Amino acid sequence: MLGVVVASLWFAAIAFGGVDLWARVVLQWLMVLGLVFFAVRLAVARRPKLVLPPAFWAATLFMAYAVGRYWYADVEYVARQELIRVGICYLVFAMVTTSLSGQRPVKVLVYAMIFLATLEAAYGIYQWSAKPGTVLGFPQHAQYGARGSGTLFNPNHLAGLVGLALPMALAVAMFSKEPHWMRILVAYAAGVMALGIFATLSRGGIVGAAVALVVLGGITVWAIRKRWVVVAGLLLLVLVGVFAVKMPDSLRQRFSELTPYVGKDAKETREMIWDAAVGVWKQDPWFGAGPDHFDVRFREHRNLWLQTRPRRAHNDYLQLLADWGVAGAIGVVLFVGALAWGLWRTWPHLVRDGTTLNPSPNSSRLAFVVGAGCGLAAVAAQSVVEFGFFIPAYSLGTAVALAIVAGSFRYSRSTEGASSGLVWRVLGGSLAVLAGTVLVRSAGTGSAEAYWLAEANRAGQGSGQGAEWLRKAIEAEPSNPETHYVLGENLRMRSFEGVDGHEALALESLDHFTAASRLFPYDPYTWARMAMCLDWLGRHDEAGEMMSKALGLDPDNKSIVTLMGWHLLQVGRLVEARVFLDRAQNRIPHARDPLSGILLERVDALLASPLRGLRERSAR
Repeated sequence: MLGVVVASLWFAAIAFGGVDLWARVVLQWLMVLGLVFFAVRLAVARRPKLVLPPAFWAATLFMAYAVGRYWYADVEYVARQELIRVGICYLVFAMVTTSLSGQRPVKVLVYAMIFLATLEAAYGIYQWSAKPGTVLGFPQHAQYGARGSGTLFNPNHLAGLVGLALPMALAVAMFSKEPHWMRILVAYAAGVMALGIFATLSRGGIVGAAVALVVLGGITVWAIRKRWVVVAGLLLLVLVGVFAVKMPDSLRQRFSELTPYVGKDAKETREMIWDAAVGVWKQDPWFGAGPDHFDVRFREHRNLWLQTRPRRAHNDYLQLLADWGVAGAIGVVLFVGALAWGLWRTWPHLVRDGTTLNPSPNSSRLAFVVGAGCGLAAVAAQSVVEFGFFIPAYSLGTAVALAIVAGSFRYSRSTEGASSGLVWRVLGGSLAVLAGTVLVRSAGTGSAEAYWLAEANRAGQGSGQGAEWLRKAIEAEPSNPETHYVLGENLRMRSFEGVDGHEALALESLDHFTAASRLFPYDPYTWARMAMCLDWLGRHDEAGEMMSKALGLDPDNKSIVTLMGWHLLQVGRLVEARVFLDRAQNRIPHARDPLSGILLERVDALLASPLRGLRERSAR
C-alpha cells in the first residue's frame, strides 16, 4: 500500500497534475491495486491493526454524504467523475490513517513529498529564469510563460504543492532525529522550495507559505521551546526585507496587479466568480447544486463583465458551499474538529516526557506531524483564492498530510491501534471489495473512453476519421455530454461545408446535440448549435425556439447573443438581428468578437441596400 500511495503522488504530479481523463484512469487503477493489498493484509496478517481516529469516522461520514448527493445530481457524468475524485482522496486518507500511520511509513511519505516538491520547485525555477514556454516539451499557456509551473501547467497549483511540503522540510531540518547529513540536505531542499514558490509569482501561494511559516515558527518557539528559532526568524525577516527592496520586476508587478479591471465599473475577476458561486449556492443552500456543479449552473449567474468560463469558483470554501451546500460544509467542519480534537489528545504523547509541551530531545514523529499540520495551514490560506482541491496532485498531497496528522492518534496512550478481529476483517474486506468493484468498472470504461478521445484528438476536430473515433468513445461512455457535443460539432461543421450527404450529417449532428442537451440541459451552446442545424435544414421556427432556450440559459453570453443575431439574419429579421449583433459587439464589455463584427457589417449593408424595400414588399 505504501508504494501505491507514493506512486499515486508522484504520478499525479508528473502527469501534469493528474487532471486529464487518462491520468485519472491510471490513478483509479492504482487505487484498485492498493485496495487489493489492503484486503490481502486483512486476510493474511495474524493480528492486523487498524488505527481508527475520530477524523477517520468524520471523513467516512462525508464520503457517505457524497455518495448520497451523487444520486440526486442533475448531470450524472460530471457528478460521477467528481465522486470518484473525492473517493480516491478518501481512500488515500484511509489507507495512510488506518494502516500506514507508523513512524517508518510516515517517514517515507514525508520524504516522498519533500523531494517531489523539491524537483517540481527546481523545474519551476528553470522555467522562470529560462522561459522555455514549455512543460516537458508541451507548449505552456501563454499567460504562464514567464512563471514557474513545474509539471502542473498552472503556477498557482505548483505554489500550493510546494507550500504544502515546505513546512515538512523545515520541521525535519529543525527538530527531527534524522542524521545530520540528511537534515542539512533537507534544509537545502527547503531553500529550493522557497525560491520555487517565488518563481511561480503566485500571490496566493506566497501568502499561504508565509502563513505556514508563521504557524511553524510559533509552534517551534512556544510549544517546542527552541528559542534559537527567534534569532533565525529575525534573520529571515532581514533577508525578506532585502528581497523586497531588490524584488524582481516580474514579482513586483504581480503584487501590484490587485485590480485587473476590464472597465471602470467592473469588479476584479475573482470577485465576479465568487458572486456567481454565492448565487449557485443560494439556489439550494442546504445541499448545493451537486458534485462539481458550480460550472453546470454558473451561466445563470454570470456577471455581464465576466465572459470567460472559469469552471471553478477560485475559492475552495465557496466551491464547497456551491457544490455540497451547508450539509457538506458541516461535514467538513466536523472533520476539522475531529482532526483537531484527536491531535489535542495525542500531542502530549508526541513528546518524550508525555506530560508537558516541552520535549527534551528532538523527535522525528513530532517533526512529521507538525510539518504536515503547518503545510495544511498553507493549504487553508491559499484555498481562499484557489481551486487546488480539483487538481489530483494537490488534493492527494493534502490527503496524505491530513492522514499523517490524523494517524498520529495511534501514539495516544489510550490506543495503540485496534486489533481487527473477525468483524473488522469482514467489514473492511467487504468495503474494499465494493470500492474496488466500482473503481474497476469506472477505470475500465474510462480507459476505453480516454483511448478513443485521444485518437479523435489526433485525427482533428473536423475530420471524418475523428468522428468515427468519437462514436467509439460514446459507445464506451454514452453518458458524457461533452463527447456528444464535440461529435455534433464535428458533423455540423462538415455539413456546413456542403459536402455530399450534408443533410444526413446535419440530422446526425442534431441527434447528438439533442443527446447532449438531455444529459446537460444547462449548456446554452448545445441549444444554440441545435438551432444552427435547424436553420441549415430550413426549419426556422424550431431553430427560433432553440435559440430562445439558449439565450434564456445565458442571456449575457457574448457568443450566444451573436448566434441569436445570426439566426435572425437567416430568417430576414434584419432590424432585430442588428440589435443583438450590436449588443454583442459594442454593449457587452469584453474583447470584440470578430464574428459579431462581420455579421454586423453584413446586416448594415443589407439595411442600407436600395433593394431592401423591394424585397420586403415582394416577401409580403
